[in-house]
Amino acid sequence: MQWSGPLLSQQQGFDLDLVPPAAGGADIEPYGFDGQKAKLVTNSYALVPEGEIPDFSECKLLATTKPQRELSVAEGRSVCLFTDEGRMALATLDSVDTETGIVDITVKVWEKVA
Repeated sequence: MQWSGPLLSQQQGFDLDLVPPAAGGADIEPYGFDGQKAKLVTNSYALVPEGEIPDFSECKLLATTKPQRELSVAEGRSVCLFTDEGRMALATLDSVDTETGIVDITVKVWEKVA
């Protein structure tokens, strides 16, 4: 594991390759809302089936076989994604506050595997 923890975003992206992740990156970026869902954009990611908590291998398989660049994600749902530097990450949308624009995300970033 490279890093794991919560991130608060007000429509700003994060660089998940840094420890801790830094605001201003584009590995994962909430950029608006679709009802109570946050619109996320990243290089390549996949929505995790509801109720599942994938490990590294499962996340990599999802992000490789079902990639998307833009997706509306509901509270409690997760996405698997590749960072700019090729790390695997799992991001769970914990809460969305459409009034303040704040999105609470818990992220797990795995070490880069050669």
